[in-house]
Amino acid sequence: MTLFDFNDRFPDEAACEAYLRLKREEEGIVCSKCHESKHYWVESLKRWKCANCGMTENLKAGTMMEKTKVFLKIWFHVIHLMTTLGSIFSHKFKIGQVDAFYKQINNAYFVICTYNLI
Repeated sequence: MTLFDFNDRFPDEAACEAYLRLKREEEGIVCSKCHESKHYWVESLKRWKCANCGMTENLKAGTMMEKTKVFLKIWFHVIHLMTTLGSIFSHKFKIGQVDAFYKQINNAYFVICTYNLI
């Protein structure tokens, strides 16, 4: 996917949220409290709610993006760069493009390398 294709597919935060929601629902949402698999989406909260116990799960829960405040658009962009550029550039170069988020991006790079995603 070229950078132009990427920007067409993920033009804003809402598009990234919709994509991540779809992928998470395809895998199945499981409650971290009662392990129920029946959930429904609460649009106003942008979270899934367990049909059994009422516990809510956010979009980033269970992903490498969990517990970060970085926007999904930034995460998606960095993941795209890392997967398309591969080892052509060092991760320091890629991190330099989004230096305000160094810690989260460095953690993402570690996870991507650990699981051989590039």
